Order: sequence, then structure tokens, then C-alpha cells
Amino acid sequence: GFGGGFGFEWLKMTGDPLQFTSGGLQIQDAEAKISIVPLYLFGAYRINNNKNAMPYFGFGLGLFLVKESLEMTVYDPYSNYSEHYYDEVSDNAFGIQIFSGIQLNFVYFELKYSYGAIDGEGGAGGESVDVGGVTISGGFKF
Repeated sequence: GFGGGFGFEWLKMTGDPLQFTSGGLQIQDAEAKISIVPLYLFGAYRINNNKNAMPYFGFGLGLFLVKESLEMTVYDPYSNYSEHYYDEVSDNAFGIQIFSGIQLNFVYFELKYSYGAIDGEGGAGGESVDVGGVTISGGFKF
């Protein structure tokens, strides 16, 4: 019933940050990007109580690789002056993963919780950022 492995995920989001005007300055063509790559070593235990339904649970320790960028143009309509800004922040966080699931013949369903905290340079998320969340998945095992 015991097993282990290595896992990784790749999460990416691109969006338009909040557009605002301050003191006559305008933010134009703004774009924010964030990517999170969790890497995990995990162990699991499968309960082989019968061949039709095999529940399992496990725990993993990992590393979150986080990269965030913000690009924008600041425009002053009074002087017609504009300046392009680009900033990029990368950081790492140690994380945990807890998961449980059930395999029904060749079909499985899994619930996974991941968490990591970053205290560092910050970025659009601020000086302290929590990454992770809950994943519900299912599929076929061969």
C-alpha cells in the first residue's frame, strides 16, 4: 500500500490590473502576469481492502516557484509625456500538500490541498503572499 513520487503543476494567469487616474496621470496598456510552479515529493498509502474501491491518502513537501510581472505606460495628458514601466519579481516558498482520493477500478477521484507562504520582495500581491488552494480532479488510471 505505500508509494511515493514526484509531481509538478504549472499555473499561469494574465490579466489587466486596475486602471486609474491619479493627479492627472493615467495608466495605459497595463498587463499583469503571474506564474506559479509547485514541485512536490510526496508519499501515499493506498488501502487495498477490496479490488473495486481503493481509497488512498498522502502528504507532500514541496517548493513553489513564483514569478510575477507588471507592465504599463504612465501618461501625463497635460505635458503629453509618457513613460513605459516594467517590473518583474521572482521568489520561492516551501509548501505542503495533503491529498486523499479513491480509485474505483480504472477511474479515480482526488481532493488535494496545497499551501505555501512567501515573505520577500513582494510585487502586486504585496510583501507577504500565500499561494495554494484546493484542487478537485478525476481521471483514469492505467
